[in-house]
Amino acid sequence: MKYLGIDYGEKRVGVAFGDDVVKVATPFLVLDNSGLDGVIRDIEKIINDEGIEFVVVGMPYALSGKDEIPGMQEEETNIFIAKLGLAIDIPIVLEDERFTSVQVDQLMAGRKIPGKKRDAVSAMLILQSYLDKL
Repeated sequence: MKYLGIDYGEKRVGVAFGDDVVKVATPFLVLDNSGLDGVIRDIEKIINDEGIEFVVVGMPYALSGKDEIPGMQEEETNIFIAKLGLAIDIPIVLEDERFTSVQVDQLMAGRKIPGKKRDAVSAMLILQSYLDKL
């Protein structure tokens, strides 16, 4: 099964690929978030072009836990997921993305990398976290 990992953000959306055979996620690209409808169209195209069968979206839960009142980014991500769910006909699951930024920093060994690359690596870490549970 082919998976798409998504790190949804206000300015950029990181995208990664993976599958359940080798269970390794790889960064793919970063979409500029110039509007929700455009991002949804771009993701639909990726899903169709790449034969994606399953989507994993990072959820920015509050640091204290999933049961806390949702923050603004969590609410925006929920809106994105709801609209994406209406546009595609494949499963979407949520994966906790807390500490992804710290993991990206550790993975890149403190090197300065542009935000765009960081977002794709974040999407990879989100997807890898999910694949590791399979």
